[in-house]
Amino acid sequence: MISNESDNTSLTLSLSKVNESIRLGIPPLTRTEEKSIANELILQLPADASFSIGEQLARRRASEIISDNYAQQIPTISIHSEWFYDFLLRNPRIPIHFQTWFASIKSTMPSTDQLIDIKTWELGLITRSVVASSSVSTGSSSP
Repeated sequence: MISNESDNTSLTLSLSKVNESIRLGIPPLTRTEEKSIANELILQLPADASFSIGEQLARRRASEIISDNYAQQIPTISIHSEWFYDFLLRNPRIPIHFQTWFASIKSTMPSTDQLIDIKTWELGLITRSVVASSSVSTGSSSP
């Protein structure tokens, strides 16, 4: 009986956290759901698709998943602006695939302490490191 009470408390806390995340505009997605969105972006969009198109598609899918999983509506406009950057940092193959999104970001650390600027810089580093390594491997394979 004690374990049932413990299980109910745990479930209540979990649902509380989910509701709070939704209220804050941070979609509570599982790793599998995030991988699914990442796959959709890569498979459905051309490599030169704009950042805003990718962000819109990811937000729409996240909103649909929340609606399916929790029967709660989270309008895409209500999803916190930093969510997509965090999503990209957790799924680096997306900025690697869509290299134009962060190719123009300078390699020097931003002088501001704004999290969005730091995340953008980190995504630029990821993109630049892959572009640099592919240039080196391409250059070294030439006769």
